[in-house]
Amino acid sequence: MSEVIHAPLGCGNVFGPEDIAQLAASLESALADLGIKDRNDPTTTLVAKLIIQLAKDGDRNPMSLAKRAISRLYLGAHVSAAAYRLRQSRLRRAQKRPNPK
Repeated sequence: MSEVIHAPLGCGNVFGPEDIAQLAASLESALADLGIKDRNDPTTTLVAKLIIQLAKDGDRNPMSLAKRAISRLYLGAHVSAAAYRLRQSRLRRAQKRPNPK
């Protein structure tokens, strides 16, 4: 599992071996909670990047990182869905308006 975490870390890695083990544990927990078994799933990389960002902000608790990453993932999906619905609503309203001549 640590290889899944290593790829998004890149060469500017600021984490030690213990930190990386905690990040890998966080990722494993988050993916289990999400029901993702395929490590090649793009969501795996997204969750790994979220966990890394949260860890860079100072959180090192594996359970906290997993829960916060899942929350951000769902929040992002919710915001994207809301933005899509708003755009669709605006398009429908624009289509209903008569064309000025």
